[in-house]
Amino acid sequence: YDGPGHLSGLKLAGDRLYSVAIEIGGDSHLWSTDLKTGAEVLLAGWDYPEALFSPALLTAAGGKLFFRALAADGDELWVSDGTAKGTRALTQFEKVNPFEETEWMKEIGGRLYFVANDVVHGFELWRSDGTSQGTVRISDFGYFDALRGLQPAGLAATGGKILFIARDGLTATRLWTSDGRPASTAPFHDLCSSCELSSTTSSLVQIGGKVFFPGENGLWSTDGTAAGTHRFSGSLCAYSCAYQLTFQPVQGKIAFVAWDAAHGLELWTSDGTEGGTRRLTDVPGPLGPPGSNHTGPYPGEIVAAGSRIFFPALDSHGVELWVTDGRESRLLADIGRSAPGSRVDEPTPAGNRLFFTASFTASESGERALWVSGGTSETTVVVPETTGNSYFAPTDLNVASGRLFFLRRGTDQVFQL
Repeated sequence: YDGPGHLSGLKLAGDRLYSVAIEIGGDSHLWSTDLKTGAEVLLAGWDYPEALFSPALLTAAGGKLFFRALAADGDELWVSDGTAKGTRALTQFEKVNPFEETEWMKEIGGRLYFVANDVVHGFELWRSDGTSQGTVRISDFGYFDALRGLQPAGLAATGGKILFIARDGLTATRLWTSDGRPASTAPFHDLCSSCELSSTTSSLVQIGGKVFFPGENGLWSTDGTAAGTHRFSGSLCAYSCAYQLTFQPVQGKIAFVAWDAAHGLELWTSDGTEGGTRRLTDVPGPLGPPGSNHTGPYPGEIVAAGSRIFFPALDSHGVELWVTDGRESRLLADIGRSAPGSRVDEPTPAGNRLFFTASFTASESGERALWVSGGTSETTVVVPETTGNSYFAPTDLNVASGRLFFLRRGTDQVFQL
């Protein structure tokens, strides 16, 4: 894109890089760049004021780009294969804003999953393969608000089934399953009566052929069948599952923050067995049981790059980026020296390195920069010429074929390293 205005939004899908250009007058356009040839193609445009809402939620699935944008009758799901002809609306919802309060889309197995309200059924789970015929509703609760609060972390797949977190208006929030047909929607409790979700559960993680989730009485894994559903750790939930905050897939295992009486809040990893569940970190600081004023690890994005796991943790430096190799954990850098933390964002692995953005000050409008780390303090450095205030800071980090692509807010350029 080379014109008046700025770029907002960047997403890799297949061998193409997509970006949204916002012109000075308020119009918006979706562009595609072929990473092999460098050729740019204008895919679609929206006039002001409709452009204020189009396009949004750019998500890659099956080599295509999905996004939400306005069409003739309101907000719709769109798809693009990188050509103007292949950029089109997939849905015709009767409701003007079918995506109200469901600001996400998620790729699983090359398909797109999202929650939408088609007026007739209320908020239900949908799936798309990139065709109009293959864009279908896959749940049927008969309860208007069943999926209003579903987040992308609360959705996973295994054994030809989708598992997700929802409520039916009659019972508490619980785990549900569907094989893709609305009539198949059923509580997972029917398969496993003893593995009710923790009251604070918001995430499911799929690794290999299993889905992991925290229950009221321990940590569980399932392949979608009753026989393949097992509890693999009960001790970490003996006091409270309230701090089983999120599961993250790392190096073929799950990583998560958990509390036990001996260590307080720390980072753990598990392969889905009792013997393969172990503590990774011992971050210094006074730790306490759930409900106390602890200063243990603060869970955020837990990301693996190479053989190391990066995570934000809280100590006397504030919340900063730490790293562990499974044997020891250490602070990488005290970036926000005059702040209670550096507000690390967009941690993006590229081989053995991790790219991320971070702030030098506590001010929301203060300077931010793009950083890179090789897993040691010596290799954790600012990428030259990327420092700027929040209005011109690096954002939208994407990696393809070992290259990093990113935007600078308020500019009309895509940068690459």
